[in-house]
Amino acid sequence: MFEEFFSKAFYGNTLFTWLVAGAIIIVSLLFGKAIYWFFSKVIKRITHRTKSKLDDILIDMLEEPVVLAIVLAGIWYAISILQTPAEVNNWIHRAYYILIIFNATWFTARLSDALIQEYAVPWTSRTRSDLDDHILPLFRKSIRITLWIVAVIIAADNAGYDLNTLIAGLGIGGLAFALAAKETLANFIAGVTIVADRPFSANQWILVKGYRAKVEEVGIRSTRFRTDKGTLVTIPNSDLVNTTIENYSEGAGITEETIIPISYEVDETQLAFAFDILREIVLANPKVANVCAISFDTMTEHALLVKFRYYVNPHEAHAAVRTEIFLEIYKQFRKHNIKIAKPIRQIELNSYAKDELLANLYQDLK
Repeated sequence: MFEEFFSKAFYGNTLFTWLVAGAIIIVSLLFGKAIYWFFSKVIKRITHRTKSKLDDILIDMLEEPVVLAIVLAGIWYAISILQTPAEVNNWIHRAYYILIIFNATWFTARLSDALIQEYAVPWTSRTRSDLDDHILPLFRKSIRITLWIVAVIIAADNAGYDLNTLIAGLGIGGLAFALAAKETLANFIAGVTIVADRPFSANQWILVKGYRAKVEEVGIRSTRFRTDKGTLVTIPNSDLVNTTIENYSEGAGITEETIIPISYEVDETQLAFAFDILREIVLANPKVANVCAISFDTMTEHALLVKFRYYVNPHEAHAAVRTEIFLEIYKQFRKHNIKIAKPIRQIELNSYAKDELLANLYQDLK
């Protein structure tokens, strides 16, 4: 009775064969679950004891694809014992190969992403530039996209599509995309050049295209600067690599230079003392570098011109620091009676204007 029942045919296979195929699939699912437990509870405990993180990453990324591979193998074996039409069998084989390809790609993409997260991300966080922090996510996405594109091409080839036609189509599409994104690609390449050349990095003060500004963010397409006026300036990276950049943060600081006119009423001792005052003002101010240049520039008809140069620390507001320096100079010069020369104008009057001026003065005196 049971033999007759199990011998009944459904879609070209006996009931017994269908039950065996179903049992194989169920066993493969249970075996896959057991393997997952074994990875989680046994293998991971062993890898946690090692010093290297590589084996932990490998096991963590491997467990799900291995379970899926076991289930696929069980399904494959279950289908193989069934009698199916040649055309159906052909399609099943193709679908199975595609699933194997996608499973292998899934594992490779997960592994590469985990390795980047474990090793590359900490490295970029230690660099001075922010650009590599922006490039790395794009690089991670590019790897995943490339892997899946390759997987789709191989899967399509197994499905019977012409591989040469697919590659040619991708090449034409890639050319059209490259032409449409010409400026973006140029800025991206320029950004990579900035990372390699390092003319500046985030939070440094530079002079670029007439702007004295602080580097706020180095991006993939452009770089943003905060000017000393508080405005935000965005410059494409392709423009930056072709322009002259003066980096204040790599030098003594932001240069401030002025000419101080000293009156002829001071003697040589007071003039020398004025030099000392200027030098002490710079050394006493923590917002400027401990370097200054003071020189006797020239002697005009009305003043002794002293050239005074100092360097404001790049991270300071140089306009505010300049005000502090000038106020202190004015204070110390008044305290020590060092007089600043006053501008003198010589006016020549003709005889008529002179007589008229004298007449007016005479009337005022009366």
